Parts: sequence; structure tokens; C-alpha cells
Amino acid sequence: MRRRSLLLAASGVGLVTTARQVSAQNSLPDIVVGQTADLKGPLHDQVLAFNEGALLAFADINSRGGLFGRRLRLVTLGDDGVPERALGNAQSLINDHHAQIFFGCVGSNTTQALEPLLRETGIPAFAGFAVTDSVRQKCRGAAYFMRATYGREIEQLVQHLTTIGVNRIGLVTLAGPIGEEIHKLMADALATRKLEIAVSTPVLADGSNIADAARKLLALQPQAVVMFINGQLAADLMEDAPRIGLQSSFYGLSIVSGDVVMHRLGERARGLVIVQAAPYPWNMFDATIHEYRNLCTMMKLTVSYYGLEGYVSAKVLADALKRSGSELSRARMHAAFRTLQSRYAGMDIDFIAGGHTGSRFVELVQIARHGRYVH
Repeated sequence: MRRRSLLLAASGVGLVTTARQVSAQNSLPDIVVGQTADLKGPLHDQVLAFNEGALLAFADINSRGGLFGRRLRLVTLGDDGVPERALGNAQSLINDHHAQIFFGCVGSNTTQALEPLLRETGIPAFAGFAVTDSVRQKCRGAAYFMRATYGREIEQLVQHLTTIGVNRIGLVTLAGPIGEEIHKLMADALATRKLEIAVSTPVLADGSNIADAARKLLALQPQAVVMFINGQLAADLMEDAPRIGLQSSFYGLSIVSGDVVMHRLGERARGLVIVQAAPYPWNMFDATIHEYRNLCTMMKLTVSYYGLEGYVSAKVLADALKRSGSELSRARMHAAFRTLQSRYAGMDIDFIAGGHTGSRFVELVQIARHGRYVH
């Protein structure tokens, strides 16, 4: 908690702030960036890391005079993953905090609940994550997403697995419609290669059936198990596997936090392969990534994939706002996103070609010894 307090103090932004805070630099009002997210649930580690990266970028921009002489200020309200609460937060962010854009909102169900409000108000949303492809499509024209789609992640993972001779693939998803969508994407990707999912099992959000899921996998011993569950559940499953004799290799889509799994399992997390939608944060040659790491060192923050994603997303957001002009009208912000093409941290960002999604970047990384990632 202390490291986040240091960051917030240095950046002049907070998780919850009063409306219309006056800039310390001049009398111009802040540019308020609103976020509703689950700050306590299974993805809270990713949310906090993403926000740390974004706040680093905002603080750096503010130290250079901000945008149009105005400071960027992030206001985050917790929604516990409840759609109705997310909608209430969004209304409060607009009416009470005077948010001009939504940023980094998390979750499929909550994002879907915001879609009518986004269209009614014309306020754009940018860089939401953990949002399924179908919800992105529903929000097309109202929301813009940085990270590659789950369909893209799955296609790249299936291509890798089949290339190395793995054709008996198991799938573990969250129970419910979101997991069912991932199941269909996986089935479709395998069908193009004349393959089928060898075994599929849904896991409840509370993890109460994780042992049953492990036994179901054991019965068919797939060569590889692909996981679409949060990091804590992934760690539970991987911890159960050797105890019951499950010999499969484990792969995670980007929803699986490798940091969470490593924190739980230590060296037992070795070998886990994760599809990442952000570049390698320890790249020694890219200027943007080097800048991010330097700021992390300065603020005593941990370098991470989600932190880098938040940092890059915040810089792209600032780029779009700058292009929209000092008035920051909602129509001009949408126009700026729809015509945005840029390159950050080795990622090509292209909303002209991608529509609702700017990046197609995905790569596979593996957890090695001592908590290192290799790619």
C-alpha cells in the first residue's frame, strides 16, 4: 500500500477525489479520466498494476505541463464486478466528478452494462480489459480497446500448440456465458485444423469445484491444458495437478496473472506458458519500455506486464486527447480514436484497420526459474 501512496502523492492524482479539482499549475480545470473497476475481486492485482502504470504516465505528462496546460487526473470507483454498481459509478463519474472519458474499465458484464450510457452521452471509453470479443463488438463505435481480442490470443496459442505436435488439448474456463464464448473460440480455432477439444470443464468463480475439474482432466490426460480463469484459480489447479498425477503442460490466456501464480506457487509455477497482450517489460532496447522501467525504479514499483499495459494505454490516451484538440468535445475524441495510428513499445496501434481494437500484438512467454519470464 505504501508504494501506491508514494505514487499517488508524486502524481497528484488519486483513486477518489473531489469534483473539479483545480490544477496546482494554473486555474484550468483538470482533465478527469474516469474508471469503474473491481478493486477487490479476482482481477484486483491486474487492475492495481494497470493503474500504477497509467498513473506513472499521467504523472510524467503532468510534470511536463499536462495537455493544453491541464493536468490529467484519474478517478477510480470500485464496482465489485456488479453491473448495476458499475453503471451507477459511471453516472457519478459524469455528474459528480465531471469525467470527460472512461479509461481502463474492467470486465465483460460491467462493460456491457455501460454500453447504453456510452451511446446516450457520447462519452468514449478506452482501454478496457478482460472484455470478451462479443461485448467489444456490441460496444463498437462507443468504446475502443487496446489489447488484442481473445480470438487473436486463442488463434496464436492453437497455432503454437499444433506446430509443436500438441493435438490433445484440454480447456478450463470460468463457468457461465463468458466461459462458453471462450469455449466456442477454442473449438473454432481447432476445427480449422480438423481437431476438437479433448476435454473441457468450467470452474466456478469461488473455485469450489476446482478439484472436480482436475479429476475430469486427469481422466483424459490432455497434453496441454489451456486456462481461462483468474490467477488464483490457475494456481489452485496447478497445485492439485501433481498430487493427483495430472501430467499436462499448462497454458494461460492473458486473464491468467503469472505474477499471482508465482506468488502462490513459487518455483512450482515453472513451465507455465501465458499468452501476453503487452510487450516484454524487460526489453532493453525499446525507448518507451525503458522509460517505464526507469519510472518504476524511481517510484519503487514492480515492473509487470499489466503495469506496462497501463503505462502504454495512458500514453495512447493522451495522444488521442491531444489530437482531438483543446476543447475535448466528445465527437472530436471519437474522431481522434477512429483515425488513430501509432506505435508504442513495439506495438502497432491501428484503429483505422482494427475498428474497436487497436492492437493485434500477442506473444507467448514462459515462467522460468526464480520468477523470470522468457519469451
